[in-house]
Formats: sequence, structure tokens, C-alpha cells
Amino acid sequence: MKKKDRGHIDHSYDKAGKVIVVRWHDNSPVTIASNVYGVQPVDKAECWSSAAKKEIQVTQPAAIKYYNANMGGMDRMDQNVGCYRISIRSKKWW
Repeated sequence: MKKKDRGHIDHSYDKAGKVIVVRWHDNSPVTIASNVYGVQPVDKAECWSSAAKKEIQVTQPAAIKYYNANMGGMDRMDQNVGCYRISIRSKKWW
């Protein structure tokens, strides 16, 4: 997948056809599984190209688009867990 161009999409369904695994090449390959969203409708995303030194448009599957739109809550939770980690270990005493 790393040898493919940016914006390359590959997908596969499970045997029952209920879950789709989508692999998309952005800066590096991104893999996501979904039972709601698939590849269609394919949208355009703007990415910075270090080779061209400007923003370019690449194709982006719907599953990645909706994940990026709604991932803010998980990022905030991970930030709070990192800042306010509760110590599970107990003090040693003899």
C-alpha cells in the first residue's frame, strides 16, 4: 500500500457483507472498519504535499470522512486520561 499514490482506496467486505474494512493511503496507510459507512460517496480532501510545497486534493472514502468529523470527543477523553491519570498501584509496606 505504501507504494501506491496518495488517495488510493482499497476495501473488503466480510462474508456476511455487514462489515467493511477500508484502507486509504494518506501520508501513511489508514485502516478503518465500519458497519455503517462504506467507501461511497468518495469525497475530496485537502492535504499538504511536501514535494509540491502546496495543498493538493486527494480522494477520501466516506468512512474516513465521518470518522474525522466525529473523532473530537475521543481525543478529548484521551487527553483527560493522560492529564488526570489515577494511580492504581498501592503503597508498599512491610
